[in-house]
Parts: sequence; C-alpha cells; structure tokens
Amino acid sequence: MTAIPLTGDLIELGFGDKGKNPRPGVPWRDPDNWKPRESFPEGTTMGYPTGYEAFVVDLDGYKARAWDEFERTEPDLALKVSELHSADTLIVATQSGGKHVYFKMVDGITNAGMKKDVFDIRGLGGYAVHPDSPGYTVINNPGYIGDAPEWLIERLVAAGSKQFDKPLPPRAEVTDADLALIPERHLHAWSSGVPEHVKRHAVVFAFMCDLARAGVPIDAAYRLTVAHECSRSKRWSDANVWRQVQIAYAKVGADADFWRKRKYLTAIYYNARRRRVAPWALLGVLITEALHALPYNVTLSTVKGPMSMNFISAYIGPSGTGKSLAQSVAAELFTFGGKAVRDRVEPGSGEGILGPIYAGTDKDGNEQWGDNHAVGIAYDEISSLANRTGRGGSTIIDYLKIGWSGGALSSVTRGDKGMIGRHQYRMTTLFGAQPDLCDVLFDRNASAGGLTQRIAWFSVVDAERKSERDDSEPRVYNFPAPRFDVVWQVKALPEMNAAYDAHDDLAQEGKLDPLDTHELMVRSKIAVALMAMDGRMDLVSEDWQIAGTIIEHSKATRKGVLDALSSAKAREDSAKGQSLGLVTAISEQAKRAHDIARVSKIARAKIAENPSITRGALRAKMRGDDRKSGVADEVLDELFPEKQAA
Repeated sequence: MTAIPLTGDLIELGFGDKGKNPRPGVPWRDPDNWKPRESFPEGTTMGYPTGYEAFVVDLDGYKARAWDEFERTEPDLALKVSELHSADTLIVATQSGGKHVYFKMVDGITNAGMKKDVFDIRGLGGYAVHPDSPGYTVINNPGYIGDAPEWLIERLVAAGSKQFDKPLPPRAEVTDADLALIPERHLHAWSSGVPEHVKRHAVVFAFMCDLARAGVPIDAAYRLTVAHECSRSKRWSDANVWRQVQIAYAKVGADADFWRKRKYLTAIYYNARRRRVAPWALLGVLITEALHALPYNVTLSTVKGPMSMNFISAYIGPSGTGKSLAQSVAAELFTFGGKAVRDRVEPGSGEGILGPIYAGTDKDGNEQWGDNHAVGIAYDEISSLANRTGRGGSTIIDYLKIGWSGGALSSVTRGDKGMIGRHQYRMTTLFGAQPDLCDVLFDRNASAGGLTQRIAWFSVVDAERKSERDDSEPRVYNFPAPRFDVVWQVKALPEMNAAYDAHDDLAQEGKLDPLDTHELMVRSKIAVALMAMDGRMDLVSEDWQIAGTIIEHSKATRKGVLDALSSAKAREDSAKGQSLGLVTAISEQAKRAHDIARVSKIARAKIAENPSITRGALRAKMRGDDRKSGVADEVLDELFPEKQAA
C-alpha cells in the first residue's frame, strides 16, 4: 500500500453539536499545538494544516442542484473543475460524499477563490481533515502531491491577493514605540522613499518581511507600512497594505517552519546565525559532506537502476559574502559519526582527481586505495576552475560529469592500471562563485554535456542576516552515522519512481526544460543526504518532500545566476558589439536534449522488438551523426549501464 504523501504535523479535531463538521479543540494556528501523525491513536479525527506543502480543493460533488446551475451559468469553468476529479494527485473521498483533491502548495494561495456549494479552497490559514481520519477514504494515491493546473493557480493566487482572514485594523497614528521597531537599513526608505527606477513594491515587501522576522506585532507592522513613504507615494489603500502585510507575515512563518522540520535543520539554522553565515549555504555544504561520508559503494536503487551518491554543489554570492565561510563553519561545528569534516583538494587536472581515489599498485602488486575510495574537491573561486579548463586538453569538466554519475574513470597516463570501476569511489565537489563569473558552469562544454544540470545551487546572500543575528555561543552538532556495514543500497520510495516515469514522459514529449533534465536525480541525492543526517538507512516521504523545497531554492539561485550572466553579457556586447554566447549555449543544449529524447525513443522501440539485441548491434542501427555527436552513446549508457564506457 502506497504511503500517504503528507508529511506535516497534525491537529486533533472534535465535532460540533450535531456530531458533524470536525472542529479543532485547540488554537490550531499555533504550531505548538501541532503533533506528528504517529502521536495520534487509530480512530482519531485529525486536521491537516494546509498552505505549507499542499493546498486542498474540496469538491462538493454531492450538491447536484448547485452543480447543474454552475454548468449552466459557467460551462467553461465547470468543465475545468470536473477534470479535477481525475487529477494525477492524492484524492480522498469525504464522509459527506465530496472529494478532497490535494495539490502542491503555491505562494499566495489562501482560503479564497471558492465557488459556493461547488468547491471550497483550503490554503494558507486553513486545514482539511486528514485522509487517515474515520469516514475518509483514499481513492487515488500516485505516491506524491501533484501540481495544480495553471488556470486554478491563477484563479486562487488572484483571489488570495484580495482576501485574508483578519479584519482590517482601525487606522492609527504611528507611535514613538513603533518608530523604534524600524530596522536601521529601512529608515531612509521609510521616511524619504526610493528613486523612481527602484521597484517600490519590492522595497515595501522586504520591509514587511523584516518586521515579521524581528517579531514586530502585525498591527504595528500595518501602521508602519501605511506610513511608509513608498506606500504613500503609490497611494496604496489601507486594505491593500493590510493584505500585503498578512501575506508577508505568512511567508516568513512558512520559511521559519522549514527550519523546524527536523532537529538538525534547527541546529544548522542557529549555528549559521551565530557564525554569520547564510543558513542555506551551510545546509548545502552539510548535504555535500553527508553524502561524502557515505561508504563509497552505497547507491540508491531506483526503477532506472542504481544511482551514484556523488554530488556537486555551488555557492553563489557577490565578493565578500562568505562563500568559503560555510565550509569553515561546517568543519568547526559539525561532525559525522563523531568524525570531523574532511579536507578537500583543488585539482589542477582530471589526473589530479584520480590520485586521492586510487594510486595504482605498489611494487608487490597491492592496490593502493585512498580513504573510502574518496576525493573531496573544492574550488573556492570559480576563476580557478575557469583558468584550468581554459588550458588545452584539460579534462576536469569531463571527470566531474562522469564522477557525478559514478561512471568508470580511466587515467591516460596509467593506462589500464588506472581504471576505476563504476560505483567504486566517492566524489563530491563544491564551487564558490560570483553570479556574473559563472560562465565556465554554463558554457558549451558544461551545459551541453550536462554538468550545469547536475549542480545543486545555494545562495550565500542572506536577507535576514541583520534581523536574525544571534550572539549566543554556537554548539557542536554530531550527525549520527548510518550503519551501512550490511546494507549498501538505499531503496527509492514509490513516489520517487513514479516521479522518474513522469519526468521521462515529459522528456520524450519534448516538454522538459533542458536545464531540468537532471532535477530529480539531484533531488534524490539530497533526499538520501537528509536520510543519512538523521542516522537512517531507509528513506521516508518527508525526505523527498524536504528535498523538493531545497530544489526550489536551488532553481531560484540558478535563475539568479542566469540573470546575472545575461546582464553581464549584455553589457559586454554593448561595449564590444558581440553576440550573446549564453543564448547560443542554451539553444544548443535544448537541441541536444531533444536529440537524446528522439534517439532514446527509437532505441527503446528496437529493444522492444528484439529484447536480446546487444549494445553494439543497437549502436550500428543508429544514425551516423548521432554516433558522431555522442548522443547515441549517452542513450546507450542509460539503457546498458553495466557496459557504460569510461
């Protein structure tokens, strides 16, 4: 039986006077009253706070008369709503005859956007009865929470911007006590405004978020925001300001909830605050170190075959923002199974990567393997990698790409004696980079070959650094070491395998963003790291869900890099009159992704016709230009992993 893919804490529900309509018996918006699912005995009616990992569409399909009227007056919307009954996501039949359809949460969705007697919405600030409650039956469970259709997201986000639960407070003058609450960095903009070219809404929203992080009461934040010069110059209504304040406070609350999900996430957050390093950057380093600490032969068993736990992460921020500080804090304050974080090397060539893993044989023929068959690589400044890859014949990028997949590595200088087999080593890499200097991670060699897509991106820019500083003493935290002395394969969850299949379908249909081709594999490795940091050898759904949140941060950071590169290239082109090379690289990458999908489809059809066909025979049937470009071999590596070439 597939596990219900809901990982958030729950609340206990009672009932109204007539024994219907479950109601909370505690102040349920207070997270202190939320409890894990396992703390409730069987037969308990439980509430699931929505608006964090999922929102719910409550379909009142049993009210036939209201539905008939809805179909008559709004036929187009009625058709779209009817399709939700068969959506590819978790669907639960309610005790009253309706359905709860769960979708992945999107910022801005509240309880607004309903259609009376047809469907209700439960987003931020709401709850739904949990599927394990009496009278509720799961009728569709693909093992994950699916994405909502675009029309529904647009409708609900628009409605959420117009309505929040709390009534508008009475207008009041700003007091001296209120003024003392304004963060120093906002004082000038609050009193004098900002230049015309600056987006005033962004300035005001950042102001509201900082007030929320500082613990300023929401009513005081409302008064200060109404009086903000940017609000006054835009002539925003009190009601609009109040809605935005509530949205900002809800967003900050959701962000804080992430760092409370697990004990070690809380430890990472507070140690980051005490050492003045961005929590996301410190988390990224520790994820990388957790995977590095795994025995070299531990892999993830998936529907696509074994997956290497080798990993690459990048830390992005302007000069002076502490790109290497996260590594120092990780080494100072965190241990894995009582062992300190290991030192890393900065290899000058692909050959330099192999040395720490395998040094060949000694004079007596004994193989000389390094500790855990592992190499930890770090380029504190991306310019170091750029300089080395610029040399003729440099193989660093190629080795990193093969290493991430756990493919066989060979040494040009050592011949067969330098061969390292598949999944026989551990390799993790960290890059530090300024966003507008990341060309080497997005050029043709990196992006067309797949290195760009294999990277997990973490921002070292910390917008909350001033409001969240903590001067207390940091504490050393030890991650318990999983006992992998017997188990050497981690089994993927059913929802992970289902996600791989859906991902492959999009790739085959040419609907996948070329930069997202390896997204699920990166997410899977992060999930295993989260599992290991908990001292476990088995994945749980929450590992996969938290990894999804981290992937969203990674994609947002990567987008910031692309924007910075585009701006830098545009400035350079304006001065030199040259074309924008980044667009060309991404275009070529998109073409390669399309070619891979085309060749894969043909190859799978040939295998279906002749299951015993060999790799060589199948390769001979492929087009010459596909063999020459390497597309054929990339597809064959996936279909015949045991015969992957070095």
